Amino acid sequence: MRDLVCVFPDTNAFLHYPPMRDIDWCDLTDAKHVRLVICLTVIHELDTKKSDPRLAERAERAIREI
Repeated sequence: MRDLVCVFPDTNAFLHYPPMRDIDWCDLTDAKHVRLVICLTVIHELDTKKSDPRLAERAERAIREI
């Protein structure tokens, strides 16, 4: 088991998977601690998805969560 793992979720992780807070990151990465790193590009991409009728609700939820 590793002590610390940095995870860089992409835009699809926010739009098509459970909310980040609902994922057991330590179990998933087999680490004692996990640091989620959100790239600015992901935030920009989520912001553009707010105008897509199919993804708007998910994108807005993700931005609030961040």
